[in-house]
Order: sequence, then C-alpha cells, then structure tokens
Amino acid sequence: MADTKKAKVKPAIKKKRKAKPCYRACQEVRQYQKGTGNLIARAAVKRMIRSIMAESMSEPKMTKNAIDILQWDVESFMCAILRDAKERAELSGRKTCTAEHLKSVAEQRHYIGCLQPADMKGLVFKTKTKSQTSA
Repeated sequence: MADTKKAKVKPAIKKKRKAKPCYRACQEVRQYQKGTGNLIARAAVKRMIRSIMAESMSEPKMTKNAIDILQWDVESFMCAILRDAKERAELSGRKTCTAEHLKSVAEQRHYIGCLQPADMKGLVFKTKTKSQTSA
C-alpha cells in the first residue's frame, strides 16, 4: 500500500460584498413586522401614564395588565397616525412626512388637542414615492 497524503486545502477567502443602501433598513422593517412585542419601551409608557394620572389623583396606581392594555392602545394610535401621515405625504408627491402632514391627520381625526405643532416640531420621516418604488 502506498502512503498517500492528502494535501490540506485552505478555504478560499470570500470577498465581502457591499450591501445596497436600503438593505439594512429593509431588514429592520421586516424584523419589526415579524415581531409581536411592543415598540415603545414599557418604562416610558408607564411614566407617561403616571404623569397624566398624577394630574387628577394623589397616588396613581395601576395593575400591570392595565398598563399593558394602555400601551397597546398607545402604539396602535401612533401607528395609525403615522401611517395616515405617510399616505398623505405620498399622495402629495413628497418623499418626507412633515409636521404639516401629521397636523392634517390630527385635524381630520379630531385629535388636534393631542398633537400640538410644538410637539411635532422637527419631526421628519422619509418615505419612498411611487416613482421610486416602481423603478
């Protein structure tokens, strides 16, 4: 029998490919769409609820279940407003969603007391126009 030695083959070094500019953002969007968890931190919602309740009560207390339900409602409310504002921006042919879009949605839904222009100052959300999505 002849001794045959197998030559060790080094693995080929793969060249790193440069990702497209929107690849990471699309990954994050898919990750959030798959998830069923909350988008807003529980502690932030809890502080907001307590500060609102402190205006009318001396010692505000709530169960964890009640805070979870309110958090779900807050997130649903904000997602609906942002979705409508994004649609308004796209219909007007803009790439960005501005405070004016948010204000018009709030006026249409009669939530103008909730969203004041001072609260919306500096809010800008980038969206794709229909011409960009088809290209």
